Amino acid sequence: MEKTGQPYQPEVPELPENPIKQKITSKLLEAYKRDLKETSERIAAYVGKIRDKYPDYENYQSYHFLAGSSPTEKPVLTDFFSPDSVEEFIETL
Repeated sequence: MEKTGQPYQPEVPELPENPIKQKITSKLLEAYKRDLKETSERIAAYVGKIRDKYPDYENYQSYHFLAGSSPTEKPVLTDFFSPDSVEEFIETL
């Protein structure tokens, strides 16, 4: 390694984007562009329903993608079953 006087900065590989996150984010952006207020209200109501119904909601990736939250631990589940599926919900926005 050549000494340049600069601190060593290793290359950090880019992680592949999660396809579920991409889908949810894309649909949310479309919905927000159409009607920001209504979309925000519907998401807030849906998130509240999920929190009430599923005590383990923080274990679901799709919940965090929709709510824009950060999990305290790595989510182990992808999405809720129908009719509570986040992927199904975003199709209605």
